[in-house]
Amino acid sequence: MGSEAKKSKREFVLKSLWDREGIESFLEKKAAGGWMLESINDIIWRFRKEEPKSLHFSVVYFPKASSYDPEPSEKLLMFQDLCEHTGWKLAAGDGQTQIYYNEADDATPLETEEELAVLAIHESAKRYYLPVCCFLVVLGLIQFGLFCYRLATNTMYILSNNAAILSGICSLLVLVLPVVSVLQYHRWHKHAEELIESGEEIGKRNGPPDLRVSIIGMMFIALAFTIISLVGGRSGLLILAMAFVGILGITLVVLEFSKLMKKRRVSGRTNRNLTYTAAIVGALLIAGLLLSVMVHEVQEPNAYRTAPEVRNTNGFTEYIFHDALPLVVEDLRSTSYQGYSYEMEYTAESILCGVHRAHQIPGVDGLDEPKLAYRIIDVKLPLLYGVCRNTMEKEFAHDYGKPMSGVDWEEHIAVDGTPWGAKEAYQLEIAGGLRPRYLLYYDRRIVEIEFGNVWNLTEEQKRIVGEHFGK
Repeated sequence: MGSEAKKSKREFVLKSLWDREGIESFLEKKAAGGWMLESINDIIWRFRKEEPKSLHFSVVYFPKASSYDPEPSEKLLMFQDLCEHTGWKLAAGDGQTQIYYNEADDATPLETEEELAVLAIHESAKRYYLPVCCFLVVLGLIQFGLFCYRLATNTMYILSNNAAILSGICSLLVLVLPVVSVLQYHRWHKHAEELIESGEEIGKRNGPPDLRVSIIGMMFIALAFTIISLVGGRSGLLILAMAFVGILGITLVVLEFSKLMKKRRVSGRTNRNLTYTAAIVGALLIAGLLLSVMVHEVQEPNAYRTAPEVRNTNGFTEYIFHDALPLVVEDLRSTSYQGYSYEMEYTAESILCGVHRAHQIPGVDGLDEPKLAYRIIDVKLPLLYGVCRNTMEKEFAHDYGKPMSGVDWEEHIAVDGTPWGAKEAYQLEIAGGLRPRYLLYYDRRIVEIEFGNVWNLTEEQKRIVGEHFGK
């Protein structure tokens, strides 16, 4: 096994379809270093160890050929025989791409007419490369569209979650990279046609890099961060491992399935259609399995709560938490009640903003005691302050129980922000009546706070709130 590994190796070759000169130069350097091309399979090329040689390589394209064909076409076989008679031997071929080599120093080039060579590349691109890029654009649109939907419907959660933010960036790259790749190709093709029309030589220039590996990599990264953003802890890592193993397994099965059909001489069109169908079915199975697992595991990250105290009160089982909160009822007023539950419901910090949601509620034996609930938004990127503000205003008034017609229901009414130490302050109004729920705007922070219905809020209590949150 070890000696075999030394005699051959596989490499990812990131050369563009239209970069004939780049491919030929690359293979000549490999041969000079003692590595001879043995086989190609899309972006994975196999080399065998040989004595260093000075060889000339030539890349030829057959647009009508397909890697799904059980055997080369008659025209391709005739071309191979012709090449053999002129000293060009087949090094490797995969459908449309055929690579030949020649040991002679003064070898006659296989491609002597640039116009025909460019036409062959363009026909090959239209049959495979460009459709694949378009397919990736569709996938990118779907993935980025889902991210935008999540951003619109759960704005603060996305902005406060680094994994979700990175997932959105990756999904955008998955969309942008194939678009860039297509534009690069069209730019090259247009320039090549202009040079041919003017009678100039295209020349030996390296084409732009092949972006397929980058696209696939970004898709995997986007998938990883999406899973991590939805499912935390070991469950998220386990689901992520399942996804990678499942995708790899399906890929290997589909490739072996295609090889088996080639061995059985199934027609290229049938092989291609069945392979695509198998790939789609496999992808749906993996997606369905992951979705079913995630449905049971999806959770929102919370504030690392303390272990709850289980209490039985008048036949009711209660879970009392003692989380550390930045503001509690005792900071605002004196109370002898001991049955409060101090809960940090949610806390998250990202590179863009932080979101913290907490409440202090009495137990079933203290329903007449005052309660407190608030949400703190720390905006780290000033450009996002307006976005966070609009989101908080939309969520501040929900129109719960709004009649079909009649009076204005829930509104945020401007009040004096000076007692709170705030730049602006708003109070919730429902059906014409003010409620003890406020929206406070500070320089880099937005606070939504609700005091319950038993508070008679004083100016001093507002000042204390401002001291805790305004700084």
